[in-house]
Amino acid sequence: MGSFLHRSWAEIDLDNLEHNYKIVRDMLSGGTDMMAVVKADGYGHGSEVVSLYLQHFGVDWFGVSNLNEAEVLRKAGIKKPILVLGYTPPKLARIIRDLDVSQTVTDLEYAKALSKEASISGKDIKIHIKVDTGMSRLGFRAVDPVEASIEIEEVCHMKNLITTGIFTHFASADKDDEESRSFTENQHAQFAAVVSGLFQRGISFKCIHCCNSAGIINYPESHHTMVRPGILLYGLSPMTRQASDSLGLKPVMSLKSAISQIKTIEKGSCIGYGCSYIARQEMTIATVPLGYADGYPRIFGNKAKAWIADRLVNIVGNICMDQLMLDVTGLDVKRDDVVTFFGGRSPISLCNLAGMAGTINYELSCNISRRIPRVYIKSGEVIKTIDYSVEI
Repeated sequence: MGSFLHRSWAEIDLDNLEHNYKIVRDMLSGGTDMMAVVKADGYGHGSEVVSLYLQHFGVDWFGVSNLNEAEVLRKAGIKKPILVLGYTPPKLARIIRDLDVSQTVTDLEYAKALSKEASISGKDIKIHIKVDTGMSRLGFRAVDPVEASIEIEEVCHMKNLITTGIFTHFASADKDDEESRSFTENQHAQFAAVVSGLFQRGISFKCIHCCNSAGIINYPESHHTMVRPGILLYGLSPMTRQASDSLGLKPVMSLKSAISQIKTIEKGSCIGYGCSYIARQEMTIATVPLGYADGYPRIFGNKAKAWIADRLVNIVGNICMDQLMLDVTGLDVKRDDVVTFFGGRSPISLCNLAGMAGTINYELSCNISRRIPRVYIKSGEVIKTIDYSVEI
């Protein structure tokens, strides 16, 4: 770890990843497959390494946002099926087939264009049908399930398209109020009606899926033949009011840095941009090379805490682009001492920080920038590091 002590890094605990995978697997019935969602560079954890280990653990599918992310996984050695959840221009049909990934089809016009390009290339493309049951984002609108079934049936008969799956996405499965539950149950009812209508027309699907992480927990009756865990695998709760440890999860990522300078400042001294903190007494200040350009939000200035020498200490002053300051008055600390900002042995969680920032834990982990090296830990030992700044 010594080579990283002059900067900041994120530790990725692969034992915790395996632990979380097993917890999710235990939530499923024997006939339900698992699609690990590893988009956004594995929610900031590093998609290549995380996916290779999940493949080893037994994950059945992988879900990514776009074709570039799918290509990264194939180059990393992922052999399992991959679904591109977002849009891919039809002109890239040949690449979809060459990568042997499945593409999400969201409407009739797109399906026709994809079929045409696939015909030109002379290669069949595997697809999953996306049904919009209330998210109002991507997919065939299911307000009229019969009409949606008719359009989807047409897609299923198109040349050079091999339809192997159908899915929808829950908008409010993470909320437990009556209105949200009613909305989610209605989403599932619409989806089930579309699937049933297609079955009556002689069309069936190997992969039927609608449950994200929150859906897996709160709607076990909707697991169907596959589920799509994302944040659960990384050890974080999809529900803002439910702590991760109540689910038995273990956070996979911890964010760490090291002290770059220690100084004593006098009472009345200004700390940081805008002089947002004025020392009320003589203080010992430790500067740390971590800032909002690394994905540690500026809003945490004068609010959040860090963990050093088995103590919680206050962040003082505004978070800078590349640095921040800690109040270490009265502590026996020195240059290069490790500081933890969440995870690890600290009591600081991404869920707590997300509440402070008025956002969700997903956003915070995804926003840890590529300036931060990822250090992979297994059985307490460093087994791999990825330093994006030195990639060619």
